[in-house]
Amino acid sequence: MALIKTRSRGINLADNFAFTGTITGAGGGDNLPYFYVSIPVGQSLSTGATTQINFSEELLDSGGVYNTSSKQFLPTTAGYYHIFAQATMDTDTDFNQFRIAIRKNGSVIALGGHDNDSRNSVSTSFLVQLNGSSDYIDATAMQNSGGNASLGSGDTETYMYGYRIITWLFLSYKL
Repeated sequence: MALIKTRSRGINLADNFAFTGTITGAGGGDNLPYFYVSIPVGQSLSTGATTQINFSEELLDSGGVYNTSSKQFLPTTAGYYHIFAQATMDTDTDFNQFRIAIRKNGSVIALGGHDNDSRNSVSTSFLVQLNGSSDYIDATAMQNSGGNASLGSGDTETYMYGYRIITWLFLSYKL
């Protein structure tokens, strides 16, 4: 196979190429597995307590990789994953500290938050390597209003999603 158009640092992907033969080792594939979950009803958070978010409503789950009982994403394919989580408070009251965290195997890997001053949503995301056998992802939230407060429910209020990054796409950005 011959590539006619080459450059010193690679190829211009906007150009058109005519390939003959078989291309192997190029990576790629689908962004599987993936999931998208939310909370179906508001979840009460005690002030100052870090609480696992009750993501029990599956909106998407490409291969049964999200466990609604343990509230964990348990991928069966090793690789790099993009994980995003958002939480929304069901109140307009101003108070100190509203946080969301993404955890890998129980340890925080991404944290987002702010004082709840007329902004009632927090989010965070992370690119994480998972082994496809024992690693898991979940999310927690914490608020410090001085009393109990509830998370908003539904797929636009409090939700989490994740998907595997296609290897060749991820590696091309590392160069």
